[in-house]
Amino acid sequence: IVTGVKHVPAVPKSTDPVVISANLTDESGESFLSATLYWRNATSTTPGAFQTAAMAGDGTGTFSATLAPMSDKTIVEFYVSASDGTLTRTWPAPTSEGQNANCTYQVDNEVIAGPAPSYRLILTAAENAAFNAYTGGTTGPGGTGGGGDRQFNFTLVASRGDDTTIRYLASLRVRGNTSRQYTIKPLRISLPRDDRWDGVSVFLINPRGAPVQFLAHRIQRAAGLVAADASPIEVRRQGVEYAVTTGSTADFGQLVRVEEINGDYLDNHFPLATSAQIYRKTAVTSWTYSASAPADPDATWSGWSKQNNSAANDWSDVMNFTRVWQETAASHFPGATSGNVAAGTWNGVPFSDAEVATLGTVADLDQMARWLAVMTVLPNNEPNISTGEDDDYAAAFINDGTRPHMVLVPHDMDSTFGLGEETVSATAIGLYDATESDTFKRLGVGSVTLMKPLLPLLGDSTRLGNAAFRTKYLNAIRELFGTVFDAGTPANPNPPFHQFVDNHLGAWAPASYRTQIKTFMTQRQAYLLGLIGAGKITPAAATSTATLAAAS
Repeated sequence: IVTGVKHVPAVPKSTDPVVISANLTDESGESFLSATLYWRNATSTTPGAFQTAAMAGDGTGTFSATLAPMSDKTIVEFYVSASDGTLTRTWPAPTSEGQNANCTYQVDNEVIAGPAPSYRLILTAAENAAFNAYTGGTTGPGGTGGGGDRQFNFTLVASRGDDTTIRYLASLRVRGNTSRQYTIKPLRISLPRDDRWDGVSVFLINPRGAPVQFLAHRIQRAAGLVAADASPIEVRRQGVEYAVTTGSTADFGQLVRVEEINGDYLDNHFPLATSAQIYRKTAVTSWTYSASAPADPDATWSGWSKQNNSAANDWSDVMNFTRVWQETAASHFPGATSGNVAAGTWNGVPFSDAEVATLGTVADLDQMARWLAVMTVLPNNEPNISTGEDDDYAAAFINDGTRPHMVLVPHDMDSTFGLGEETVSATAIGLYDATESDTFKRLGVGSVTLMKPLLPLLGDSTRLGNAAFRTKYLNAIRELFGTVFDAGTPANPNPPFHQFVDNHLGAWAPASYRTQIKTFMTQRQAYLLGLIGAGKITPAAATSTATLAAAS
């Protein structure tokens, strides 16, 4: 058994020799064991044959070999071969194509300054060339898309202060939809499941509008919502920094690591749930219902794709939620076909309190009201349910011991605070973006329609939804502007939201960029509160605990 393969130092400089070691375990004694290091300079796409170096044992099962210092930016590919005199194995093991997914390290004299962790992505030159040939799109190799979801083997070397982590056999692939065409490709990073890091094996590295993505995730958590863990990081691929430093999608030299939506996400955010499943919405269906569940867990049902628990292939929670919502809403949409209220026209009659209570058995409506309020305040301009597009968001179905109920989860946050691929003014998006058609283009999909199943619940700018839910939604906006989103400047030149921006982006984004975000939110606060016709709710202004309860 070969374990504990590592190279030291993790980031060698051109003056450093590198020690590569491995631990060998066998039913025979160490005197029967031997190990050989196979290595080559993989800085070019034609690296040549592997060289060998005998690895010496130290009497405890650890074997090591030392490679001489090499020039700056050299990439070394290596693997270990071990034998007990009868049988031989290698680590990493061969793939179905041969010994071609190995470990790497890179000589790098750069000292990455600043407080953000640094992530070095080290591929062989041949693997990196294949990655660079990716041109966007989703079709497979040989197709017009330029690579699809192919995964590329690499070594991750991540440094946080004095703590450095190495993960060999990591893989990266390009992720996203329209973001695949971006200057810097967004990445999904996968680590070996038996060598997890901080309890996770998958995370995302997002480049587009990285500062606002980070800010949006952090402020959602401050506002009391479940949102992904996010942090700024310095990224180098092959020792090269890729950055966009101007425009509304600028990253200013740092990207953002974002928690993946999967089973680990549920464990981290819903640790007390008796059971939980999470889904991504990947196609616009307006919550249509059919009684047939997919036979394949990798398929989709009504535009939902499973993000965990695939082995069980259990879709009962999302199916029950959709069935109950469709049946409850059916009488409000004359002309609709069974299971698809969006095919009809809302008659203007809101859900009754009894109907809302029925919906509350399959969805956390308090959370939904607050989630929609936060999306409106931001505003999230990426097409999703809060913009009226039943796409590009996630939902967790949490069983608290009584029943599974839906909790909305944000996904793409790269078009917020008026910035992103297509900028918007502070007054471009009103209170009922989820239930009213847009007149302006959104992120390559044109005008976004309305999410009809929400109409009897929320209403729109001219027709009331359920009074209690609508009040809860509007009071949530007022309470947000009275706390973490408070950007009102007449009484306070440095209100809480401005401080939040500086605290999170002060060491990252320039002052002019931060001022743009602050000004946007100051204008948006005035605009939305003007539409509501009431002021913000602050803890000091609350007249009773009931007022605060309604606001939250």
